Amino acid sequence: MKNNITLFLIVCFCSFCMLLNSTTYHIKQDGTGNFTTIQVGIDACVDSDTILVYPGTYFENLVIIEKAITLGSLYLTTGDESYISQTIIDGFENGCVIRIEDIPDWYEVYISGFVIQNGIGYQYNYPYSPDRVGGGIFVSESQITVKKCIAQYNKANESGGGIALANSTLYLSGSTIRFNHSDYAAGGLLIGYTSSSVSFDSEELNNIYLNYAGVGNDIFITHGSPYQEIIVDTFTVIDPAEGYYFVYPGSGGGGFPMPDHFSIDIQNAALDQVNSDLYVSPNGDNNNSGTSVAEPLQSIAFALAKIRSNSLFHKTIHIADGVYSPSLNYQCFPLHIKSYIDIVGESRDNTILDAELNDGLFRGEDPQSKYSIRNLSLINSRNFSDIELYENTDVEIENLLITGHQDDLWDTAECGISLNFNDIEINNIIIENNSFAGSVYFYSPKYSSEFKISNCIIRNNTPSTDYGCIQLFCYRSGSSSDSLIINILNTEITNNLDNGFEWSPRTSALLVDWNSKVNIINSTIGNNITLEQGAAVQLRDESEANVVNSIIYGNLPYQLCLNGTWGPNTLNANNSLIEGGIANILQIGYNYITWDDETMLDEDPLWLGPGAELPYALSTDSPCIDAGTLELPPGIELPEYDLAGNPRIVNGIIDMGAYEYQDSVSVLDNIQSSILNIQLSNYPNPFNPTTTIKLDHAESGKIELAIYNIKGQKIKTLMDAYSCKGHFEIIWRGTDENEKKVATGNYFAKLKVNGDIKAVRKLILLK
Repeated sequence: MKNNITLFLIVCFCSFCMLLNSTTYHIKQDGTGNFTTIQVGIDACVDSDTILVYPGTYFENLVIIEKAITLGSLYLTTGDESYISQTIIDGFENGCVIRIEDIPDWYEVYISGFVIQNGIGYQYNYPYSPDRVGGGIFVSESQITVKKCIAQYNKANESGGGIALANSTLYLSGSTIRFNHSDYAAGGLLIGYTSSSVSFDSEELNNIYLNYAGVGNDIFITHGSPYQEIIVDTFTVIDPAEGYYFVYPGSGGGGFPMPDHFSIDIQNAALDQVNSDLYVSPNGDNNNSGTSVAEPLQSIAFALAKIRSNSLFHKTIHIADGVYSPSLNYQCFPLHIKSYIDIVGESRDNTILDAELNDGLFRGEDPQSKYSIRNLSLINSRNFSDIELYENTDVEIENLLITGHQDDLWDTAECGISLNFNDIEINNIIIENNSFAGSVYFYSPKYSSEFKISNCIIRNNTPSTDYGCIQLFCYRSGSSSDSLIINILNTEITNNLDNGFEWSPRTSALLVDWNSKVNIINSTIGNNITLEQGAAVQLRDESEANVVNSIIYGNLPYQLCLNGTWGPNTLNANNSLIEGGIANILQIGYNYITWDDETMLDEDPLWLGPGAELPYALSTDSPCIDAGTLELPPGIELPEYDLAGNPRIVNGIIDMGAYEYQDSVSVLDNIQSSILNIQLSNYPNPFNPTTTIKLDHAESGKIELAIYNIKGQKIKTLMDAYSCKGHFEIIWRGTDENEKKVATGNYFAKLKVNGDIKAVRKLILLK
């Protein structure tokens, strides 16, 4: 005890001596002070000195290392709060606005009376990583007080858009953290790394609101930090308890938030949440109600914060056609997904989310559940996955275009869609013309879970780094007694390139790893290339593939690789065309192959080829026509329509590959209609916004005419009544049962007479 008292007295004495010898430096832009820039003043300081900054906007990126100093505007000496808005430190998007590191124990940096804005964070691993933290203020291994400051419009692509603490302590008094943004975590405040903490002034209250991030919009607390008591005047919402959307308390392992790791006392909310659908338009206004098409919001991120998540009643954010980007209409990407909220574009081709080569577009890591993302084009992501989800469940990703992704750093290996421990269905997605590590990454879901990817096109993708470019990567860890199952249905994977040289053999289309199972059904895998030894499809480490009704052809150097280095793999193949047959499979180690010689083909599939609208559809003389089987692996249910939107099974017959041969479909339909004296047509076709459907039938009875989408779901009943034979004309206005406009795409008018399907007509809606 005596030694501790002595040490305390020594520290106090040293501090007193420093104060006696301290200096105040005046920073004035007109040249009448000691210096004209703040950093020069910091460089001149020693411990306990004060830098007094006069009004003005200072475009600087300040660095304070191993100096316990005071930095203040004239508010510091006068108490006049008008000086706060007049004294601005602007990082001009060149780095962190204020970086503080390695302040000795017993001392602190004191900052008071500034607007701190337009920082983009400290790139702590330069030049090897793009990761930046602490857009406004970055504090490492230090103690700091921030009083009467405003941190706004700062950004970090990793974490801590406003303020990031790394093993540090912060006393926060009378300050505001708002309108900051982080791609990954902690839009406003990161209390992080091994252990950090914040003391919130309970008298001069702080404000933290309308910050955005992929996880923890306003505050993110890492798991090693102590229990946090959060006291604020104004927060984004009055009740941030829905999930961990606004305050994320760190993960105790497995991606699950730590319970009871913080408390929060809020006096006021920056916005009033609504329990209804919301509407967003590129020309909207966040001051609108957002509850109708006539009063749309502008920011999708703002809509996600404003809408109340409810487990009993799903809500939808309706996104109107147009381009949404940071520069055009102040969008904040990636969007922080919210449970029970569907995000639905008006039409895939015309509702465009443009990351402008800055970041990804969607992130869900809280975890979230029961939502969908539909009818959107996602373009120009960089160095982050377009969609990254962790421990999300009961999710549908449907009718998207992902294109223009570009990664630009040697250690960046991002994907179009990255899925970790998720329960998700992917339907009707086009992933094309990207430069990244791969299209879809399935990793370690719950044991015995199944993914389904159907009616998708993955083509013309190239690698961004030496890691290569694997289009579908199915990988799980844990006990080998259970498996990840991936069902790939009606999917085309073509013209992709892998240039990786490590972990040979390489894979250009589909890698099935570590006791995973994949069913490849009615899919086309063609003309993919690995520059090193490898194949389009590789099974590795006791994995299994069932190949049925599929075409694997034209890939270099091999079509299939069975890599049994760490245990035998199993390949079962029937009713498929695989170039080169068994003899052309690259085999390593011992593997098991079941090959149905009677139904397997090894010849040119005779695709339509380059220049055709559907290059990988079958030509008239293709040996794959009518060569498939309807005896599929257990649990497999084929989509009703093929990849072009045409009936998948006609008269009980099915082709190989992702496309059903169209002339045979037309002939069968014409024969059927002729026999039954039924004609079903429409004009115009394609159409927008209405089409007239003509019906001629020579049969009396119960007539049902309905519109179905490409998934086979009924969306509109046009006629359901008893009728005599005759001629009818019915107008479809491109709406569903709720009179909402449907998205651009292929639809089907289906006629039933007395419960039996008599005719089907393909309708094409273009907007």
